Formats: sequence, structure tokens, C-alpha cells
Amino acid sequence: IGYERLPETIPSAPLALTRSAGSSTYDETYAVRQTCAALGLSEIMTWSLISESDVAKTPGWPEKPIRVANPLSLDHVILRPTLLAGMAQALSKNVGQGAHGVRLFELGKVFDGSSGAHETLHLGIGLAGFWEWNWQERQETNLFRLKGLVEEMVWRIANRPLEAQAASVPWAEPGQAMTLSLGGRTLGTAGQVGRRIAEAHDLGKPVWVAELDVEVLLAQRAPAKVAVVEPHEPL
Repeated sequence: IGYERLPETIPSAPLALTRSAGSSTYDETYAVRQTCAALGLSEIMTWSLISESDVAKTPGWPEKPIRVANPLSLDHVILRPTLLAGMAQALSKNVGQGAHGVRLFELGKVFDGSSGAHETLHLGIGLAGFWEWNWQERQETNLFRLKGLVEEMVWRIANRPLEAQAASVPWAEPGQAMTLSLGGRTLGTAGQVGRRIAEAHDLGKPVWVAELDVEVLLAQRAPAKVAVVEPHEPL
């Protein structure tokens, strides 16, 4: 009958919303992402599978990492037990391209095979280079800059103060690391990546990393305080 006689209609289909608003894991992790972005961090996404060489570069890994039975390549053999390897590679690439200051974060699963296969959602934060770089001043990044950033992030999400204590961390430079707690529960670690690990990842500048347990972070959220306004007599 001719194409010109066919009616012009836009097809439509119903969209079913399967998740409950305000209570899903997606909403909670989205809030974490938004907070990190608001603090000036750029999100990265790295491989969940890493190589044998990545394990050799970093001390302090679990004794029994989870290995893939049929890996597609030698670069993707082990399920990562930490976000450190991917974060170090991303920082190395950005610093190598001449970035003066790098601030990254990643929200991803880590895997532990010590007592069966167990996965946990972690938040990794990585800093390198200058904290401030402008025509007036140049300030280097240090451990206290990282600690202050994590404190502000935790306060915005959990509405609780962060507890930090100096500690010896296997992957960190001696005297430049701390353990982090929230509400009496271990939240994670933070510190300067050790020189040997930094050299293995071709990092010519000091690098600062924090890794947090997102489940602990979200579980320790305190209820937000609501201001109560007392009624008053009209003037």
C-alpha cells in the first residue's frame, strides 16, 4: 500500500521498577560514590582479576588467594584480595602522564580464600603528587591530608568521628601508616605505599592509599540529628 500510508507511531513499553527506593544496596553505594566525588575524587574501575606478578609486588596478601580454574590470560589469574594493586597501577599511569596531583577512588569487591570463598565490598582511596598546585603555592600530599580526607568522608556518610591509631601495615612505609576504626569496629588501613612496592609499580613519587570496609562504614551510620522548632506565639 506504500510506505507513505503507514502510520507514524512511537513504540512504548512499561518499565518495571524492581528495587525499593531508598533501601537498596545500590542507593547506599551510590551515596558513597557521590560523597567521594564531592570531595574531589575521581572514580576508577579496575580488574577484579590480577596476575601472579601483582601478588609478588605486594606483601601482606592472604595466604590462600582465590585462583581461577580456567583463566583467560596470565594477567587475570587471581581474584584480588585488595584494591591496592589496581589503585597503584592507576596512580602510576596518571603520574607517568605528568599529572601534578591525582585523587582517585574505587568501589569494588575483594576476595578472601582463607576460610572458603568470601567477598567483601571495599572502598579504596589513592592520592599522589601535589595536594595544591597553583600560581600561589604548592603543597605536597602527606599522611595527614589522607587522614583528613577520610575523616570528612566518614563524617558525611556515617555521621560519626573516625578513630585512627598508628600501626605497622605490611604494604606501607614504616612510620607512615595507621589503622582506622569506626564505632569500635575495624574500618580499614591508610598510609604511604612502601618504597619497594612503589618502585615495582614504576611510581616515582610518594603514593598514599586508604582501603575501607564499606559494610562497616554503612553499618555504623548514626541517625541524623533533626532540629526541633518549638511553636511560639504570633507577634
